[in-house]
Amino acid sequence: MKTLTVAEIKHKVLEWEDFYGQDIVQTDLIKKAKSKKVIKEIINNHIRWLQDQNIDAIKHAEQFIEELGLKYIL
Repeated sequence: MKTLTVAEIKHKVLEWEDFYGQDIVQTDLIKKAKSKKVIKEIINNHIRWLQDQNIDAIKHAEQFIEELGLKYIL
């Protein structure tokens, strides 16, 4: 596999959509990034945001179950 330059990586990250079709929000930080390490941290921040988003979606569904009075139904 070819080693990409920082500029090539930045271009790919700015074009990339995650599994849900969402872009990385921190485009300004990507454009300013001067190292691969910084870009990796930005992507890791997006991963943490996706994890938080997933937790929020699960909690929302669980609250709906409770609202319907189904929490203790086996």
